[in-house]
Amino acid sequence: MSDYGLWRAVGGSVEWKSSGPARALKVLDYPHHKVHAGEHYVVTTSATKNAAQKLDLLLTTPATKQMHYVAEYAGSGQITAALYENPTVLLTSFVGLSENNNNRNSANVASMTAGTISSTDVTAAGTQLLIQVMGGGLLGRTGGDVVTRAEFILKQNEQYLVELESGAAGNLITYAAYWYEEST
Repeated sequence: MSDYGLWRAVGGSVEWKSSGPARALKVLDYPHHKVHAGEHYVVTTSATKNAAQKLDLLLTTPATKQMHYVAEYAGSGQITAALYENPTVLLTSFVGLSENNNNRNSANVASMTAGTISSTDVTAAGTQLLIQVMGGGLLGRTGGDVVTRAEFILKQNEQYLVELESGAAGNLITYAAYWYEEST
């Protein structure tokens, strides 16, 4: 007994034709598909910061691909997260991070690079694209996390500054960037 089917366009609709007892239709959203294709990446870092101290990251996109980017920020206390385009930075403190392929069987490597940078190396933040405040409560001690719900398609051949500012003492801040790549 065969168990397969075929999608076909019929007029303005789509029809499923099964030649057997098809048990389930398997559908992947596009970012999930990119994981299977070996074109979806993640980078993470964390640091403990005191009030008004920052964990800054620099992302650099390539000229040949578009990055479809979302991020997640968390803190044990309040944090203010901001994303800036086209910052002016020195690279004296830049420490590269590992960009990991979500498909651990793929040999593909990320085209976008990421690393931490000292806030003293930021001479101009650039154009602010996003700002989010997370946590708060009594003296900024209540933590939590924020996930950007809509992706940014980052400009090609550009730098981006991610600035995570602590609003509390002894604040463990974590950052994760998720993206997939599309050739242009």
